[in-house]
Amino acid sequence: TCNAGPDRRPDRRPDRRPDRRNEVSDDSGHIFFSVIIPAHNEEDLIENTCRSIVLEFEKERIADYEILIVNDNSSDGTERKIVLLQDVFPKLRSVNNTPPHGYGFAVRRGLESFKGEVACVVMADLSDSPADIVR
Repeated sequence: TCNAGPDRRPDRRPDRRPDRRNEVSDDSGHIFFSVIIPAHNEEDLIENTCRSIVLEFEKERIADYEILIVNDNSSDGTERKIVLLQDVFPKLRSVNNTPPHGYGFAVRRGLESFKGEVACVVMADLSDSPADIVR
């Protein structure tokens, strides 16, 4: 589910941002697009999910994005895996969801924490196609 919020709708503003899909890099540190991934016990899946999203963004030549993983009280090695993945994928960052836990609360935590102008929430098990994110 993608969400630009009431004051974050670049496609509806007269001063909307230019199409940046053909740009390879954005050295300004500006983040336009945030991919929020709530994760609960996703140690075995989260690396493939992140890799697939990064590859799709690279294929589309989109550079001004972040991947925000919300660790939702995982009892497996998800949190440890996320820390390791942050070294592999520099645009990845994470936050831990504090109680109460659950998918809805993890989504809310992600929506409170993302840095981009727009956000899209995707499932950690890759049930959402990365190609759908950039459409």
